[in-house]
Amino acid sequence: MCILVNATRLTVFNNRAVLKGFNAAIVLADSRGSILQWHFIYNDDGSRLPYSDPRILSSLEVEGVGDLPRIRAARHILGWSANVSYNIGKARCSHT
Repeated sequence: MCILVNATRLTVFNNRAVLKGFNAAIVLADSRGSILQWHFIYNDDGSRLPYSDPRILSSLEVEGVGDLPRIRAARHILGWSANVSYNIGKARCSHT
């Protein structure tokens, strides 16, 4: 995930986990047990994405977000859509 945004390290900003490059960031969107769901945000015009961007500030606040052993052991899911549903194991899954 670091390569996608050209980030060199995981940063904790305002109690939020952020992988941030110049115009893109990956922020923690959800945490359930050993699964961490991340959201990819970017400025498609190439302009700088500041830490104060509302998309970063509206990401999930997580207690113990700096717990590296937990992050290393977790299963990571990366997405970029605000309209997602969980359909794994459902008999009638629509892919449209």
